[in-house]
Amino acid sequence: MSKHAQARVAVVTGGTGALGRAVVATLLDEGCWTVHVPWRSEAHAGALEAALAGRTSGLVLTRADLARAEEVARLFAAVDRRSGRLDALCNLAGGFAGGTVEETTPGEWERMIASNATSTFLCCREAVPRLKATGGGAIVNVASAGALIARPRMATYVAAKAAVVALTRALADELADAGITVNALAPTTIDTEGNRRAMPAADRSGWVTPSELAETIRWLLGAEARHLTGSILEFGR
Repeated sequence: MSKHAQARVAVVTGGTGALGRAVVATLLDEGCWTVHVPWRSEAHAGALEAALAGRTSGLVLTRADLARAEEVARLFAAVDRRSGRLDALCNLAGGFAGGTVEETTPGEWERMIASNATSTFLCCREAVPRLKATGGGAIVNVASAGALIARPRMATYVAAKAAVVALTRALADELADAGITVNALAPTTIDTEGNRRAMPAADRSGWVTPSELAETIRWLLGAEARHLTGSILEFGR
């Protein structure tokens, strides 16, 4: 546990990705957070540590496949053993696949649902009793603007993210009297190196940066946002 009297504990899924690295760095820079990050790739976990440039004293890495209930349970059991409490859950993990419904195979459908919706559900399921035991806290999910206004050739992806939107709203209602806020971000395109490579000719003026989203997540986890719940915050255009 941290020496700080106001130490707080978060689980950040997808913490090894471009957005995740920004969120983890933002929380660790506050100096009062212990941040648990699940990982599947040693290379990605190592890249996170390298990106933090020595600011890893509050970082805890745990290997876990977030689409498997037993591995998610082990992740949160590790949080219990190491930190003894939970104050926040940031569900940033997900995946993307394009294509029409006609082109999409059942296997691709299942992968999109698993990586985006099932992972969010399983982590929320484990986090809620721990947040209640702490006396309250915050959950922030990442959906997509496409889940609100569908775009062509993204049917499976936006269906999975629409499930995240619905889960966010339902869980916010369930936890309204528990002191736990549940909100989601719905960005358009995030300005990452991967997206720039995939869309080299795109107009990036409407893209949102990982640091902008990270600052919003930091705010949603703080006392200033304690009365905001069930909201889907749209970013970009």
